[in-house]
Amino acid sequence: MRKISVLKIDKDCYVPRSWIMDWVRLIVLPVCKNFGTEATYVRMSKSRKGLHFYIGISKPIHADLANRIQYLLGDDCRRVDFNRARIKVHYSGWDKLFEEENTRIIQLYHARFLQEHNQNLEGGGGERVNG
Repeated sequence: MRKISVLKIDKDCYVPRSWIMDWVRLIVLPVCKNFGTEATYVRMSKSRKGLHFYIGISKPIHADLANRIQYLLGDDCRRVDFNRARIKVHYSGWDKLFEEENTRIIQLYHARFLQEHNQNLEGGGGERVNG
């Protein structure tokens, strides 16, 4: 089975954008780092019941680990169970998110922005953003 370079999270609720950005900063970035990879971007789209998130990672990982990290990031529990069964039988399409046609995907975070922001502040006395 091929390695995964995009984590997919299904959250069946809507929350304020500030909560989502806290989730990215306090949960997504540290969890990815803990497993030896880095979140390079986070994108979001609306689903029928809530939100879908796409998290690009710097180092591709095996499906089992990807599903584990998705669980830790709050992926829908039923989806996690289905994905475990699909991975067990080596189903290559194990990590599906079903999007409505013409769904708009919004960029929430990009590692390059964080690096550029911090570089611009060096020597300028501004506050660094931790990622």
